[in-house]
Amino acid sequence: DETERIKTQMFGDNVKEEYYADAKKPEKAAAAKLQKDERVYLFISSSMPMTTIRNYVASVARLHDGHIMLVMRGFVGGMTKIGPTMRFTSQALKENPSCEGRECATYPVKVIVDPLLFRRYGISRVPAVVFARGVKAASPESSEGDAGSGVSSHTTIHGDASLEYMLDQIRRDTGSPSLKGLLAKR
Repeated sequence: DETERIKTQMFGDNVKEEYYADAKKPEKAAAAKLQKDERVYLFISSSMPMTTIRNYVASVARLHDGHIMLVMRGFVGGMTKIGPTMRFTSQALKENPSCEGRECATYPVKVIVDPLLFRRYGISRVPAVVFARGVKAASPESSEGDAGSGVSSHTTIHGDASLEYMLDQIRRDTGSPSLKGLLAKR
């Protein structure tokens, strides 16, 4: 935001994409995000290879949309222990897997634990990607998988493939302009 403010203040509307690689055309920026009521849920498990999970995390980070999140069914080792889940997510989110300590850079990706989402979308095996439209939580503090929450439509795809490939398959099936824009910006 600050970069955009400075460019506008310094150059007005004369910022050219040819001179500044990070200059964005307004229509492309608007099309490159999921709508407010759209979600991409990437269902994962701690039993999956860490390399696969890290590849998904990097893909989600590249797409840079807060409506895309990784979802786990439960806590690693059970609900009575939060430490294993914290270590698992910390390792998955590290930009450099060999980095040790608290100063390691991490990808800005949401990882949530929500068994209700697994139930709502009938997820019995992972990895799985769900593209949901018309998502409306019953209340701000409730799960989007709660029975009182709404979803107008969803499409699910399973398999160990790249996130971009799975989203492109869903885009082909649904004709979603949001997914088209999201995939075009990578």
